[in-house]
Amino acid sequence: MVTLQERTPIDACPGLFKSKTLGRVFTVKPRQTEYFNLRLLLVNVTGPLSFQDIHKANGQQYPMYKDACLALGLLEDDNQWDCMLTEAALNCTAIQIRLLYAIVLTRCFPVRAETLWDNRKDSITDYMLHRHCTRLDDLTITFSNAMHNEALIAIEDICIFIANLPFSRFGMHSPNRKVSTLMNTEMNR
Repeated sequence: MVTLQERTPIDACPGLFKSKTLGRVFTVKPRQTEYFNLRLLLVNVTGPLSFQDIHKANGQQYPMYKDACLALGLLEDDNQWDCMLTEAALNCTAIQIRLLYAIVLTRCFPVRAETLWDNRKDSITDYMLHRHCTRLDDLTITFSNAMHNEALIAIEDICIFIANLPFSRFGMHSPNRKVSTLMNTEMNR
């Protein structure tokens, strides 16, 4: 029987390294985020004595591989994506920003996709606010969770179209599609 001390990270993720090997170098696609982050740690953390040691960085224990990789500086933060979306908000339509955000999610693998959304959700949802203000002829309407949900549905649809991947693959919560249909029905009355 293998104890926790004897168990290796490879044992903890069965089937992880069975495909595509070149000698002793194992390859993992960045799209497989947890496996990719584990691989980064296995290559860069020297002398771990236990499975828990791989989650340590600078003397602190982290719950996720991604967090340990960030603490060790093995992953870039999302500043470049945040700056890009800020600049796009000045020059592009909300539809173009949603497409750009979907491309960032599906091709660039941001570390904290949910935080990136929280920082830019108003500029991404701007068109929907304008549409609701115009339909109801009320300029006092502000952003709501329902509008943000509607934008998330549009972005998730783009992600599924581009890469056949739902939000759950990017560490984001899936939008509530039932609320969106209720809101659209209410708006059309």
